[in-house]
Amino acid sequence: MFDCLPQNKRHRGGFSISRKEPRHDDDSEHIGAKLNELSLEERSKLEFELHGVADVEEEDPALLAARVEEMDQELSDRVFFSGDDTSAYEAALVMSKEYVDDFKILFLRAEAYNGREAAARMIRFFDRKRHLFGEETLTRDIRLSDFEDEEMEALRQGVFMMLPQRDRSGRSIVAVNGRVNIMYSTHQVMRVVFYVLMMAAQDEEGAQKRGIVAIYHGFGQPHTIQGRAFEFWKIWRALPSRIVACHYCGDDSKALGPAVRQFCAIAERLTVCRIRCHYGPQIECMYKLMTFGIPVTDAMPITVDGRIDLTLHHQMIREWQAREEGQLNCVTLEPLRVVSPVNDEGDDVQVVSPLPGTYVVAGNLDILMGRGRHPKSSPGSIHLHDMLRQHRAEYDRATKSEKTALAGVVLDKLKRIGCRFIKLSPGGYQVCEDSLARGKISHGFRNLRLKDAADRDVGGNGKPVKRSFDV
Repeated sequence: MFDCLPQNKRHRGGFSISRKEPRHDDDSEHIGAKLNELSLEERSKLEFELHGVADVEEEDPALLAARVEEMDQELSDRVFFSGDDTSAYEAALVMSKEYVDDFKILFLRAEAYNGREAAARMIRFFDRKRHLFGEETLTRDIRLSDFEDEEMEALRQGVFMMLPQRDRSGRSIVAVNGRVNIMYSTHQVMRVVFYVLMMAAQDEEGAQKRGIVAIYHGFGQPHTIQGRAFEFWKIWRALPSRIVACHYCGDDSKALGPAVRQFCAIAERLTVCRIRCHYGPQIECMYKLMTFGIPVTDAMPITVDGRIDLTLHHQMIREWQAREEGQLNCVTLEPLRVVSPVNDEGDDVQVVSPLPGTYVVAGNLDILMGRGRHPKSSPGSIHLHDMLRQHRAEYDRATKSEKTALAGVVLDKLKRIGCRFIKLSPGGYQVCEDSLARGKISHGFRNLRLKDAADRDVGGNGKPVKRSFDV
């Protein structure tokens, strides 16, 4: 008679005995247990960071110099040996002390200017770099040419990618495509992760000072790879950039739960508290991410079949390849005379030769001068708009001379992340003078103010008046 009842219900003596189906542990419980160990002040600060509303303190040059000295002392006091071999840090120091010194400020920023922790992170960085790419790469940047064919394919498939847009607080965003992540070996994936995070770390304002937000897109992923979370944790705590939030998104906890719980078991308390899990329909998870200040619809567009649109990702890879191959270096064209050859019918044909000067190949991060010329979705345009939004309030309060200086500050920040202002001339693309670029930025600030004012205007029908402004 009991066979007609579900397996989790059986009647005994007139009472219903309910046995819950085995369920996967709620990953939030593991994170919540760590959160309960934090003080109220620590939890408040953490929540501000997770939601992208924390303030970023300006760097004090004197304090930074003192922290560099503290880090140097900590490095000199340590004994670096990995088994019987010289540590990777020592090997790098012998190969190129200048290269090693250039990285120190990045590690200090990643560890909130704690010299002792920054020294430990730097040691782990060179150990991980040697493990993944070999000793010959210790004192040079990792290049796409270092990848095998299958690893390049993994990168193109979006195993790990840097998104072109920042979150609302200006932080860089990286994402894992879980559906294809499991198609490659752990070693291949970690090499791609290392490379992409190092490219993200070049963004001084976004990644170095404000941190990186990581998104794990696990929809349609049937399972996780055992031990992969441990390898990712090694990179997390080694690279010269700080991951301030990590969002696991998926259909349910069956596939991602084991990886989350493994990560929680090995990572430090504060690192675990930076993880948030969002399970359920994809659209609901995307809306949850938006509550944390992540512009999902723009930064990580989803196709109709639930996959990540890789168009912008592929554009970024082409940009990286062009940089490596030197295609973005300026090429000086020799002056050519204008000639008038004769065609088959005996008529003169005027041939316009390229004008003498320096021309460049337009890149994905470049910002094209002129109204309506540049695509609004290009990474360069997105960076420009982000910068304008970040400094909008400061620009509105500034005097005329301060506004000019602020435009110069924005220009310097854009240059540091690889953006250039270019114009189309008869001979090709040319890099604009700084004065023109600053004028473009100032024009963008003014148009942003006009656009916001127009959005607040109300027409006779009670609806906001829609106007179009180019920034």
